[in-house]
Amino acid sequence: RIKTLLLVMIHVILGVLIAILINEWKADRDDQRFINKIMDAITQEILENQTDLKEVLVGHEALLDTIDLYLEDDTVNLGALIGKTGGLKAANIKNTAWRALLNSKLELIEYEQLSVLTGIDEKKQFMQIKLEKLIDFVYAHIEDNSIDKKALFRILIDDLKLMEQNTLILYDNFLQLSAENGQPPLGESPPEASEAGSQ
Repeated sequence: RIKTLLLVMIHVILGVLIAILINEWKADRDDQRFINKIMDAITQEILENQTDLKEVLVGHEALLDTIDLYLEDDTVNLGALIGKTGGLKAANIKNTAWRALLNSKLELIEYEQLSVLTGIDEKKQFMQIKLEKLIDFVYAHIEDNSIDKKALFRILIDDLKLMEQNTLILYDNFLQLSAENGQPPLGESPPEASEAGSQ
């Protein structure tokens, strides 16, 4: 009886342990699928933001050149300066996927990637603040043609441009880290995940 009881207990314990191991393996696989999916979305957003920001940066560089050209020309005011370069441009920075990650399983990604993504989010907030100050300045002085106001306008644009350049550097850093960490190309899953899912 004791031997039979021990055998039954061993079978039960083994069954429980196997069930725990299977559950842990399944949870790890689900976590990896989630991370791959969310990182895929973050990468897509970053690529789109990168393209948008580069276009805006070109516009701001053209605006700086235009300010330099007409700095001492009192027939050209701030509004005319902006009009000569097609208007005041601003990048539409998306971070929906990053916000989704913040509210879920943040501990699953590498520290280096987390650090870069945090830096990108901070830069986005700073750019928004600088842009709002720039817009307020333009509205207040749009008909001003003085050298002082044009020079101050140039400083504000140049400051925003520097923030945009730093953000582009962080985008490059993130994409490089993703490649180094073996992040699959957009829309693809790791081989093991694909095989497991097809079984």
